[in-house]
Amino acid sequence: MKEKLAERIRMTRLMRSLSQQNMADELGITVASYSNIERGVTELTVVRLYAISEILGVTIQYFLKLEEEQPYGFIQDSKSAYIENSANSQLTEILTQLKQQQLEIEKLYSELNKLKK
Repeated sequence: MKEKLAERIRMTRLMRSLSQQNMADELGITVASYSNIERGVTELTVVRLYAISEILGVTIQYFLKLEEEQPYGFIQDSKSAYIENSANSQLTEILTQLKQQQLEIEKLYSELNKLKK
């Protein structure tokens, strides 16, 4: 189980494009200490696991289930490569905001034209 947990942490870090140095800096430990976590050498405390989950943007439950579930924001394609899915939802949100701003601009132009007349 310890090896699966360590591997899940490592894979999630890689999916988030973070280095071991990034993780070590965020956790306030050395790179060697962080490397020991990913190799399953270091026993993790709940506090440390929580900190890692916060940095990686997943829940502790994701790490503890040790199933083939992907963290939020990722899907698995037919080649078993992980692809970030949150980009689509972010793009949708941006487009919605742009539409709202466009409507506001049109409303302001309409009011401006009325004032000119």
